[in-house]
Amino acid sequence: MILDLTFLHKHDAARYIDNQPGVMGRRAKWSNEKYGDWTMKEVVVIHYDVIEAGEKQVKLKLAALAKLTAEEKELLGLTDV
Repeated sequence: MILDLTFLHKHDAARYIDNQPGVMGRRAKWSNEKYGDWTMKEVVVIHYDVIEAGEKQVKLKLAALAKLTAEEKELLGLTDV
């Protein structure tokens, strides 16, 4: 299989593949076929800056850890943090 196009909405992808010819020009409603010449695959679309979100998480974690005493960190199993 080769990725052809990506769509934000599943119904747009179904409409597109249902109008495509299959192997040797075969026609079918590919969006309803379990094993068709065309298939759809859902993927996660990230709509934010992953790097920025990751940095915020690290800063938040460090700020939370700074509030703990050494004894609290040890009790929570965070001795190597």
